[in-house]
Amino acid sequence: MFAWPVIFDGAAWFHVTGITPALGAPVADCTREAIEAARAAGARVSIDLNYRKKLWTEARAREVMRPLTAMADVVIANEEDIQSSLGLDVSGANVTAATLEVAGYRKVAERVAQEFGVKLVAVTLRESHSASRNGWSAVLYDAAGGAFHQSQSYDVTLIDRIGGGDSFAAGLIYGLVSGRTPEASLRFAVAASALKQTIPGDFNRVSAAEVDRLAGAMPVDECNDEHHRGSRLRVQGSGPSEFERFRRSSREARRQSATKPFATPNCAVMTGQSPHAERRRPGWPAGISRQP
Repeated sequence: MFAWPVIFDGAAWFHVTGITPALGAPVADCTREAIEAARAAGARVSIDLNYRKKLWTEARAREVMRPLTAMADVVIANEEDIQSSLGLDVSGANVTAATLEVAGYRKVAERVAQEFGVKLVAVTLRESHSASRNGWSAVLYDAAGGAFHQSQSYDVTLIDRIGGGDSFAAGLIYGLVSGRTPEASLRFAVAASALKQTIPGDFNRVSAAEVDRLAGAMPVDECNDEHHRGSRLRVQGSGPSEFERFRRSSREARRQSATKPFATPNCAVMTGQSPHAERRRPGWPAGISRQP
């Protein structure tokens, strides 16, 4: 039995992925309890559906994830997650095609919002041009006003796809918690996850300022929410930029005090992922180009 009121005291956001409840019935029950406790504490809840067929069947995933989704404020997924975990088809979904039919993603996002009462539905879009080159973008449906946002698109030369989805979720949550609009949060999330896929290891070792630079968005310390403005979100430290640090050797970079990566304040997370991080700071690859 967990002391959920203590755990969620002061928390603004709770995030969980579909990997956690897939680990077994007791963990699924614990996930449900955690979400209920987070909602009772006034925290917003986000779910990354994150379907893994090696962990459970589609039937079991739907049995568990559909009720959990109905308790979420924000749902994050790709087309496979939506189909396998919620039983909803995405018309025109074909990741191997040169282009994606965005209209199909809008329809399914609207349906998720309507059927489960979700406020925001984010869907990542990956175009697999080859094993090492992907197109990367996302869409976001805002149920409050019926707005549908489509992000910028990047052509990414892949170094390591691990953590790409988690970095998207982290970027989206960061944007929303820091007072950015849903559209600005989407742009930030896509840029953050594009950068992550050019970096070896589990963690997105870049700063918020660099993500903003790639996204062409507002600086971190100019967000709309007065409560979060200032040193809490501004990149700490001084000296050479993270881009300069990435160009240096791993040995030299480890001797320096690294600029803090962007972090979401007051956010509890259940991801089911390994807590071990890749600590080296690799040479910065020229792996991303902006698509028109």
